[in-house]
Amino acid sequence: MSNDFIQLGLKCAVTSKYALVFWEDCSTGDKTIEGDSGRERLRRYANSLMDVWSVFLPIHISNEEIGDYLEDIRTRIDSGQRFKVVIRLIAAIFWTGINAVGYAMKALGKKQAS
Repeated sequence: MSNDFIQLGLKCAVTSKYALVFWEDCSTGDKTIEGDSGRERLRRYANSLMDVWSVFLPIHISNEEIGDYLEDIRTRIDSGQRFKVVIRLIAAIFWTGINAVGYAMKALGKKQAS
């Protein structure tokens, strides 16, 4: 798998096929993470993943359930449970998707009855 280099001013974003890997100083080639810890990267990844996923969900599922999952995920990130965070992200997407399908079927059932 090859990495792509995207130059942004004096910094280059080194990306893999799926995600930003690290920042690199284009002038020296030093790989840094801009004072960023692994927990902060995981928190940003979880937030952005749930933000994108919530676009596809009904608003009440997005507001209530995604918010609850994000609170739990942030707590797990702060306590260093990286593996459980990944499992929780997968579970959040799965269960909110199931709830969205149920919501859509319920809404369609009401329209057909009318």
